Amino acid sequence: MSNEAKVGAFVILALIIFVATFISVANIELAGEKIPYKTYFDYAGGLESGHTVRFGGLKAGVVTDIRPWTEDPTRIEVMLEMRGDVPVNAKSVARIASLSALGNNYLEVTPGEMNAPRIEPGGTIDSMETVTLDDLTKKIADVTDTAEDVMKVVQRDFRMVAEDAHVLLMNLQELTGSKNQRNIEKMLENTNLLVEELRPKIDQVANDISETLEKAQGMTDEYTKLAKNTDATVTNFNGMLQDAREPLKRDLEELGLTLREARELLDQIQALVAVNEENVNESIENFRVASRNVEELTDELRQRPWRLIRAKPKPDRQVPLGQGR
Repeated sequence: MSNEAKVGAFVILALIIFVATFISVANIELAGEKIPYKTYFDYAGGLESGHTVRFGGLKAGVVTDIRPWTEDPTRIEVMLEMRGDVPVNAKSVARIASLSALGNNYLEVTPGEMNAPRIEPGGTIDSMETVTLDDLTKKIADVTDTAEDVMKVVQRDFRMVAEDAHVLLMNLQELTGSKNQRNIEKMLENTNLLVEELRPKIDQVANDISETLEKAQGMTDEYTKLAKNTDATVTNFNGMLQDAREPLKRDLEELGLTLREARELLDQIQALVAVNEENVNESIENFRVASRNVEELTDELRQRPWRLIRAKPKPDRQVPLGQGR
C-alpha cells in the first residue's frame, strides 16, 4: 500500500472517530428533560446565549436567551434551561463567573440548601451581581482618595504634635535651669524642716489610731460574742417552736373538729326549726292568748277579789230616797 493510501485511510478513520465522539457528546448533552428557569441581573457583560450553565461547578444546562426585561428595562433577563435531575432550590443563587482570566463567562448556580424547597419550572432563581474590573477600579480610586485625605489629616496632626513636643521640651529645659534647681533645693529643705517639726504630732496621731484600732478590736470581739449568743437564742427558740408544733397542731385539729360538730348541730337545729315552724308559731300564739287571759283575770281579781269566794257578787245597795232629804 502506498503512503498516499495510508494517509487517506488514517484521515478517514480519524474523521469517523471524531463524528462518533461528536454524536455521543451531543446525545449526552441533549438527553434528558430540560427545565426552563430565569434570573435577572443589572449587568450581564460577557454572558451570551448558548453559554454553559453550571450547578456547583458541574455542567447542568445552557443559556437560551438574554434580553432586557420587559417589566423593568434597566435589568437584564437571562433565560436558561437545566436538566431535570439538577436540584435547583429556593436558596440557590445565580451569578456570572469564569473559569479563567481568558475563558468565556458562564452562569454559575449555587446548590443552595438541602432542606430548601425546589423551584418550580419557569421559576426565578435569585441572582448576585458580579464585581467587574470597572467596579474594582472605582473602589480602588475611592480608597486612594480616602487615603490621601487621611494622609493629609495625619500630616497636619503630626505637625501639631511636633509643635507641642517642641513647646514641652522648651518648658522642660526652662524647668531644669539653674534658677529652678536652686528653688527646688530650697523647697526640699523647707519640706525636711516641716517634716521634723510635724514628726511628734504624726507619732501622736499614729498612737491614737493604734488605740482606736485596739478599742475597735475589743468591740469586734464583743460583737462576735453577742452574735454567738444571738445564734444560741435563735436556736433555742427554734427548738421551742419544734416542741410546741405537734401539740399546737393537735389542738388546731381538735378545734377544727369541734367547729365542724358545732356547724352540724346548727344545721340540725335549723332543720328542726324549719320542720316545726308552724307548731312553734301556734304555741307562741297560744302563749300570747293565755298571757292576755291571765292579765285580764288579774285585773278582774284586783277590782273584784270576792270572785275567788263567791260565784255571784251581791247586788249593789240602793241608796234610800227618803234619807237624803
